[in-house]
Amino acid sequence: MRIRSVVLFLLSVAPILPAQAASVQDDIRAALQSPQSLTAYIDEPLYAQEVLSRFYAARGDQAGWVSANEPDPAIQQLLDAVRRSRDDGLQPADYHFRAINTLLDRLHAPESPGALRQRQLATLELLCSDAFLLLGEHELSGRIDSTDMIPRMRVQLHRDELVRALQSVMDGANPADALAAMSPSDDFYRRMRAALVHYRELAAKPRLPDVPAGQTLHPGEQSTAIGMMIARLQEAGDLAAADAARARDKFDPAVEVAVKQFQGRHGLAIDGLVGNATRAALNESPRQIIAALRINMERWRWLPRPLATTRVMVNIAGFSASLYENDQPTLVAKVIVGQVGKQTPEFIDRIRYLELNPIWDVPRSIAVEELLPKIQADPGYPAKHRYQVLEGWGDGERQVDPLSVDWKRYTGKTLPYHFRQLPGGENPLGRVKFMFPNRYDVYMHDTPSQALFRASQCTFSHGCIRVSNAMQLAAALLRLDGREDATKFLAREVATGEMRRINLLHPVYIYIVYLTAWVDPSGVLELRPDIYTRDPEVLHALNKPLAENVFCCPDSVSP
Repeated sequence: MRIRSVVLFLLSVAPILPAQAASVQDDIRAALQSPQSLTAYIDEPLYAQEVLSRFYAARGDQAGWVSANEPDPAIQQLLDAVRRSRDDGLQPADYHFRAINTLLDRLHAPESPGALRQRQLATLELLCSDAFLLLGEHELSGRIDSTDMIPRMRVQLHRDELVRALQSVMDGANPADALAAMSPSDDFYRRMRAALVHYRELAAKPRLPDVPAGQTLHPGEQSTAIGMMIARLQEAGDLAAADAARARDKFDPAVEVAVKQFQGRHGLAIDGLVGNATRAALNESPRQIIAALRINMERWRWLPRPLATTRVMVNIAGFSASLYENDQPTLVAKVIVGQVGKQTPEFIDRIRYLELNPIWDVPRSIAVEELLPKIQADPGYPAKHRYQVLEGWGDGERQVDPLSVDWKRYTGKTLPYHFRQLPGGENPLGRVKFMFPNRYDVYMHDTPSQALFRASQCTFSHGCIRVSNAMQLAAALLRLDGREDATKFLAREVATGEMRRINLLHPVYIYIVYLTAWVDPSGVLELRPDIYTRDPEVLHALNKPLAENVFCCPDSVSP
């Protein structure tokens, strides 16, 4: 049994204890100070061993979860919190759930010899403290170190806060309440938690038959396959029970409306036809949706708390950007993000200034892959499309006449020039650029290619974020910054055709995230294709065993 190695270790330290019955304090001290402890706990390791050693040393190895030779009722409160961690997409087994229950059963059995009972109590004490710290860490910052997934996201460290919370439990606070306070409390997260509970209930029921593969299903048709489709639409909440009963196996108008709603909340083309993509989404099992919710609840735990009440949230996988004021969305825009080979990164920054009529410095990769072949075919291309050909950098930069260059002699590796496109109708940055300087050279901007926003999957950029209603967003940011005439001001400045930088007096936080599942304020579950195939890595990390001693020591653990 997992607990066996812990008990064996505590028994192994008996020779170094006094001949008379040792105290629980002595057993705690021996377990934490022995150099054998890391290997002795191989089946049920102490994940926060270093922290616990310093914590208990600072309190004279005094127990807090056991007293008067008995387990404290607070342990049951802790176990309740560990059990409920499933509702957060976590796994109770990670937090010594079985081991603690096994020890409680043994302690409630006929009286053990005094020395053995005290060692069992010491083991219980350490496992409870370890479970509290680890679960608290996962509720506050996520089970996975987010830098393993996205090096661009700052890691949050709450170790001192957790140690203080553990001390408060030792002083009599309810551990379940303390852990509940560490879980995200915002409505966005609570809605996902409720959805997870609902889909776990669905997963416990017999699974509906899959919609069989075959021809595309069209409105007006009738078949057993359509009957299966209707059953799945009803289970998903897109079709009312009365409408499902009336339709039976016919693709009637109510069913068509339900199909379009289903397609919309799955990020699919909304055409009312059930082809391969819609059929695959319909056939997703509750367990697959549970996995999606767990993955995205974990991503949400990676974000700092609280989020800035005034902020821009960009969801890469959702192709959306939302401006929040006083924690409420006031503007929503569709966005275009990076292609699969040129992915938009996840990170947090602040929008510090706007550029009106921006000049586009063409990235080297675009210059050699896209622009150079066009110029080789037509040396007049730069002048026709307002490109400057430049040689050198900084003070030594000079403009070159493109007609004076023998372009065919250059390749992508030997090209000595760089390019800059002046403001105008063809400039891919459009009329405004939102700047939050970062090492990835990613920013948001307007675009003249508005037709691309009609696509269901908007992965067309080289990593930057194109915004569908960029001028509205710019005006909203300027109004937040105190400029009441923002719309007229922008129109006037853009009409000049001159590049203008507008610094924000109050920079606005921007959170660029990747969410493939969430629940909207009306309770509707939204699911999106995993465009960058990032979900499997997160799910694998969520499910794999924890490494030993994963909880490193903070600067101070004094109670």
